[in-house]
Amino acid sequence: MEEPLVYKTAHGLGNRFVIFDLRHLPADTDFANFLTAEEAQKIAHPERGLGADQVLLLVPPRGKKAGAEAYARMEVYNADGSRSDACGNGARCLAWLLLQERGGGLGTVALESGQDLLTSRLAKPLADAGRYGDSASGWVEMVLPTPRILWNEIPVASESETLCLSRDALAAVLQCQAAALPGDASLVNLGNPHIVFAVADPEAIDLPHLAGWLETHPWFSQRVNIQLVTLPDKEAILHHRVWERGDGETLSSGTGAAAAAFALMRRGLAPAVVRVVEPGTGVLEVSLDGNQEAPLGTALAPAPIRQVGPVCFLNEGVWDPLRRPRPGSAGQGEDEEPY
Repeated sequence: MEEPLVYKTAHGLGNRFVIFDLRHLPADTDFANFLTAEEAQKIAHPERGLGADQVLLLVPPRGKKAGAEAYARMEVYNADGSRSDACGNGARCLAWLLLQERGGGLGTVALESGQDLLTSRLAKPLADAGRYGDSASGWVEMVLPTPRILWNEIPVASESETLCLSRDALAAVLQCQAAALPGDASLVNLGNPHIVFAVADPEAIDLPHLAGWLETHPWFSQRVNIQLVTLPDKEAILHHRVWERGDGETLSSGTGAAAAAFALMRRGLAPAVVRVVEPGTGVLEVSLDGNQEAPLGTALAPAPIRQVGPVCFLNEGVWDPLRRPRPGSAGQGEDEEPY
């Protein structure tokens, strides 16, 4: 990237993004390699750049998927410059932009993300939405892809159970002490790989220490996102904590919340509609299509996942790769009023 570009900053429940809309560039632009890892790191840096968990590019779609026409495509760079094929909170922010372009009405938009097509529409705010939900620019319902559950779809390096790996079995595979793991684990891919641990108290786990060796363990050939989640209470509320590969611990993760909820649903430990509380920021609603009436205790099969959550747009300006950013709304941060 050599020329200055207009950016927007946004977040989904504290999961922060820098967004570049590149749909005006020529169709033959190599969007998949538009940024180098070093450029993405510079943009995402909290002091020398704009500060972000991910840098998102909104680019022209590649074509039809499953008979549906996409309006745009999302390219994702993590804070360390690595790439990802999925970002649930980020996709929701981009979907909100596309919906506003269409007048903010009752229609839907489709966004390419990796090999998947995500459809979205505007949604009503959830009750008791939390700190960032109450100050949102808007709310979006997004249909995430059907979870992938085969071992080679996660992917992991050897054939494995994915529904529920006991602590001892997982320790044997990873060649670690069972005591190094928080408990039994589930594996799922939602466009990116996740390992989910059901725990009594996510805050009691030393997540940075666990992630320090687990995220990059060679058994996970594409690294792995780590989810800590409680079993649902009587109100079907889960408490969630997340470590994102290439980024570290974040305040929220859309695909992480969905993966954590689905892992429990698949084991019959959670109903088909739950609310996932992100640490100190707010709530996402996660539901499994076609299963809303299934009684608790039913082991639910993979199906498309619906997620309702807020988006908050904060700032816009011009990023000059040769100089410091030139914000259009100087001094605005994540705790200030969105536009």
